[in-house]
Parts: sequence; C-alpha cells; structure tokens
Amino acid sequence: MAEGRNEAMIKTKTYSRIMSILFVSAVLLWPFTATAQTPVSYSCTDFGDVVVGTPSTITVAVTNTQSTFLLFDYAFTSNPCGFIASGYHFLRLDSGLSTDISVEWTPSAPGQCTADLQILNGRNVVANVNLTGNAITEAAKQSLPNVNGLLSSFEEWVKNGDIVGKGWGKSASRHLTAFRRMLVKAENLMDRGHTKKAFHQLRATLKLTRFLIRGSAVGELRGKINESLAELKNNIREAVAVAEEKAPELDLLLGSFDEWIASGDIEGKGYGKQGRRHLEEFKGMLVKANDLFEKGQSKKAYATLFEARKMSGHFIRGDAVDDLREMISEVMDSLKA
Repeated sequence: MAEGRNEAMIKTKTYSRIMSILFVSAVLLWPFTATAQTPVSYSCTDFGDVVVGTPSTITVAVTNTQSTFLLFDYAFTSNPCGFIASGYHFLRLDSGLSTDISVEWTPSAPGQCTADLQILNGRNVVANVNLTGNAITEAAKQSLPNVNGLLSSFEEWVKNGDIVGKGWGKSASRHLTAFRRMLVKAENLMDRGHTKKAFHQLRATLKLTRFLIRGSAVGELRGKINESLAELKNNIREAVAVAEEKAPELDLLLGSFDEWIASGDIEGKGYGKQGRRHLEEFKGMLVKANDLFEKGQSKKAYATLFEARKMSGHFIRGDAVDDLREMISEVMDSLKA
C-alpha cells in the first residue's frame, strides 16, 4: 500500500515538474510569438544601376511603427546577388525609433538581381524587404556635383559647433541626425546615377535647413547646396527638365513626414490605438494627394492637401506640426501655379 502511495507521489511530482518546464518554456517563448504582426516601415531598397565590379552601398532605414518595443533582427531568405548586410542584431527598438541596415553589392555580371531580406521581431518575420539592383557593363554617369564634399563640410561644421539641431536636448540631436540623413541620401542617389531623384532630394534638403538646423554656418551650407543645384541645372539635361516643370515634391513631403514621426516630433492625437489610427488617417491623406498628382489630377490633389492641412489640428500633434503645415502650403502653391 505504501509502495502504491509512493509511486503515485513520484508520478505526481514528475507531472508537476514537466508542467513547470512547459510553463517556463511558454513564458520564455511568449515575446517571440505574441507580436507576430508587428508593423514596421522601411526605405531605400533599390541599388539602381551599378557598374560590374564596382561596390555600391544602400542604407535600409527600418522604423518600429507599433506602440511597443521590437526585438529587431534581420536575415536573408534568398541572396543570389551576394548582397552583404551589416547592422545591429537583437536590438531593442522602442516605438517610433529607427535603425539602419547597410547593404553592399559588388555585381559580378550584368543584369537585374533581387534578394529577400527578412525583418524579424525576435524569431518572427514582420516584414519582407525585396532588395533590387541592375548591374551594367559601362558607367552611364555624367559629371556630378561633389556631394561628398558637401557632407564633409556639414560634418566639420557640426564638429566645431557651427551647426546644431533646432530645439534642445534629444530633440536637437534628432533634428541634426534627420538632416544628415537627408544629405547622405542625396549622396547615395548621386553615386547611383539617379540624378532626377538627387535633384529633388537636394531641393528638399535646402528647404529643411529652416526647420531642422541652426547656427552660424547654416547660411554657408545653404550656399553650397545651391551651388550643387546650379551645377546640376547647367550640366544635366534631366535636371533642367525637372527644374522647368516645377513639379511639386509630394514624395519628399511624405519622406519628411515619416522623418518627423520617427524622431517623435509628430504623433497621432489621442493615446494607444486612437493615436495610431489618427496618424494613419492623416498619412493616408498625403498618400492620396500624391497618387492623384501622379495620375495628373492636380485639382483633386490640391483639394486633398487643403483638407489635410485643415485636419492636421484634429489628427496630429507635436513640435513639427507647424513646419509640416508650411511644407503642405508650399506644395499647394506649386500645384496652383
């Protein structure tokens, strides 16, 4: 009888131990399974034209757009191109913050090439990034302004304290980082031969000197940017056509809006789901205006932007809202012209 009770007790303890192990395992695995639908946004996935045997690099900026933190990681699922990715692994990425993945490619043969890069939250896939590039046998690039020199000058002024971010503390640091990212993007576009996009990028960067930075060297920086734009106008036929069209830079308005979201200077009104919903609704209006303009429906695009500017007081809040309204007004003036 005693032996039966002892055997029953042993079985009970064994069962309890197994259940405890299973419970602990479930708790440890929970962060990786509960957030399978974590939303993220990302940018810059196209290398454009790259000469065979020449290394080229793009930066994929990944932003956590959910309300809780992301255990950020990344991995290739297919990589026939031989892309080399570098960046942080298992980084705790809080809501609204971004991190960069640097991807290098040195094509060995001409032709289109694509690869799939997964963005992970712990062990779960939250986004599939399709990286693309086109390898060419000859460099079809014209002489371009020295944007590397522009970036070097900017960093020297920052080092000496002659240029700082607008605002104070973390806000100033975020603004300075956002502006530098604009210059780096212009440099990458130049290096890849995307002259039209680079022209737009430099024009938008020039405008954002009023909103993101301050200091004794800002005037000199604006002068250097204008020199680069003038050289583009004089030497690159495509850029001249762009300048003459005076096309509203709706895509750059969207890019600036995303930068302000990532830096925390614009957020949705309300808390939790309501705030995220308001932010998504407002961005949807900007996206709609861009789509209408691309379809040639300028009047409808103007009306949509007019409504977005009016509704900005209801949907969004933050330090950069007034700057955003001013940028919307500038695009509307371009549409009207």
